[in-house]
Amino acid sequence: MLEPELIASVGEPGTVISCHGFPANVTLTDVAQFFDKYSLVESSVRIKLDDNGVPTGECLLAVGSPQEANKAVMLLSGRKLAGSTITMSVVRATTKQ
Repeated sequence: MLEPELIASVGEPGTVISCHGFPANVTLTDVAQFFDKYSLVESSVRIKLDDNGVPTGECLLAVGSPQEANKAVMLLSGRKLAGSTITMSVVRATTKQ
């Protein structure tokens, strides 16, 4: 479940994207390159780490507008990065995950 405060800290309503499936060695640069055709707010990227500090493959990020978020999800979800299939969805402020 994503806390509303976390979502709000990442971006404006409708602009936050939840991503799953990134490889364990993913970096901010990798995420930025994956979203290079969209107006990624680089300072918004939150890569989830496990208890050992290793990326879990999940991240939250924001793009410039709800339209960009929907377009990115539509065109990028299911694409691969380093052999890993990335899935994503736009996070709705009222949705608990």
